[in-house]
Amino acid sequence: MKECPTFENAIQSFEGFLKSENKSQAIQWLFREDITTYKLKMWIKIPYFENHWEVAKKIYQLGLDRGFGIRIIQIGSINNDSLCYIWLPQDELDMDQSMMDHNLKLSISQTNRGITPIKNSGFWNLIKWVNSKRGYNYLESDMPSRKSLMV
Repeated sequence: MKECPTFENAIQSFEGFLKSENKSQAIQWLFREDITTYKLKMWIKIPYFENHWEVAKKIYQLGLDRGFGIRIIQIGSINNDSLCYIWLPQDELDMDQSMMDHNLKLSISQTNRGITPIKNSGFWNLIKWVNSKRGYNYLESDMPSRKSLMV
């Protein structure tokens, strides 16, 4: 069984992967609180969460501790930033169904989404509320929440 690398080594590999795919290596970590979706549209709250790198590292460490594998995903880009998140299988069954095999997977979402950055907090709250009433938000359910990791 191949083990996942440290966070720093994983990021180095991910940046190389992004470069090989002609994507920006300027990574911005997203969390459930920063995104809302409806159908193939996505809205991102900006500016980005201030301590996003620290929280991403904690999520990665949680994945190492669980031992079910870790996936780093680029879901799109805005303003030359790669919008990324870390996905962790919840259990062994989730790991098997995702073909994780206890290791690190790097991926780029192939779904063509319209991404709209939102700066106004009032409009952000409105669009987030509207989308919550529309039903299933396909990405939010997979994304980690930074609130669950903050002390």
